[in-house]
Amino acid sequence: MKKIITILIMMPLLIMAQAPQGFTYQGVATDNNGFELQNQTISIQASLLSSSATGTTVWQETHNTTTDTFGLFNVTIGEGTSTGNGSSATFSEIDWGAASHFMKVEIDVNGGSNYVHVGTSQMMSVPYALYAENINMDSVINYLTNDSAFMDSMGVNSSIGSFNNHGIHEVDSSGNYEFVCPNTSQPIEITIVGSQGGHGCSSKMPNDSRGAAHGGGGGLQMKLTLLYFATEGDTLHGYLGEHGQDCTALQAVCSQWASSGGTGVNSSFSINNSGIFQINGSGGGQGGYYSCSQNFPNSNGGQGAEGSYLMLQGFNSSGVIIIENDLVSGESPSIKIRW
Repeated sequence: MKKIITILIMMPLLIMAQAPQGFTYQGVATDNNGFELQNQTISIQASLLSSSATGTTVWQETHNTTTDTFGLFNVTIGEGTSTGNGSSATFSEIDWGAASHFMKVEIDVNGGSNYVHVGTSQMMSVPYALYAENINMDSVINYLTNDSAFMDSMGVNSSIGSFNNHGIHEVDSSGNYEFVCPNTSQPIEITIVGSQGGHGCSSKMPNDSRGAAHGGGGGLQMKLTLLYFATEGDTLHGYLGEHGQDCTALQAVCSQWASSGGTGVNSSFSINNSGIFQINGSGGGQGGYYSCSQNFPNSNGGQGAEGSYLMLQGFNSSGVIIIENDLVSGESPSIKIRW
């Protein structure tokens, strides 16, 4: 007799980039003696239920997947084959904010459709990235602060105020910044835009009838939207890095890449002198490549590397969580604080 041990991992719970339509379910398949079912094709049926473990089916989908040498398998809920059962016609139509949700999992270890129920569990943290795609950010923040399980996991006092959106502080130029949190304890939304790399140089040889090999543009900038449960008098501060320098000269270089643009300078975000984030500037665009021989084509330079971020502390120790991350272009380095 075979059995399944399942481990539920849902991602993204609190991180969003263009709101991916799905979250990861991971498990380990074993036999009755506890030995992993290695390299075996299995099938999974996942049902999302509303309000309770026996609630109405909102969405149902199936997956065929293969375990690895450790019996481990991964599927993305939201990217399976719909069975047509459920009140939502598509996964993206699920109203995550309407009620609590439970996930029921059934598995056939032989890869067929003779599913065996292996468990139903409450999704204690709604996939907020998906929820946020359908409503505005103010509602996301208030939903989070009214989720008692989430607030307990954050270690936040239940008496913290609501998000009122009655104040804005914004800095939209590079350099140091500082903001002292006003009023009483309350959630604060923080949006930070990192710097962008400069444009690469173009290249063209004199007296050559061919056009220039153009330089590439700087990489996309990192943009973070954060939620912080602030205490009166907390100081938010850091540095907004400047954009990388453009390479503007038309260079006459033969059979080599022209100069790249400058890399954007890193930004930082700290609370009460404790570093929380480093926001890395994007890379500079590559210079163009001008071939010495007309038998070989010229090449335009590629775009610079995308901006990124480094979280210096986990959200459970800093009180800061990421509710959205995105890639943008052409924006000034900035920080915007709403409370």
